[in-house]
Amino acid sequence: MEQTAGLTAMDRHDGRIVWHWPASSTPGAFLYGMTAAPVLAGRHVLSGALDGSLYAFADAAPH
Repeated sequence: MEQTAGLTAMDRHDGRIVWHWPASSTPGAFLYGMTAAPVLAGRHVLSGALDGSLYAFADAAPH
């Protein structure tokens, strides 16, 4: 079974997938993906990646 890295947001009430972002691999890299748990900052979800990038995703949940 192949494992792939990415970040998935789910609805906490029904478990439905709200959005999914597949992490791209770097040629020759042994590992890729996210380094830690994502955090909510205002209306954005922030997550650091193993390649040193910081990603910000718009929070699609209704407020």
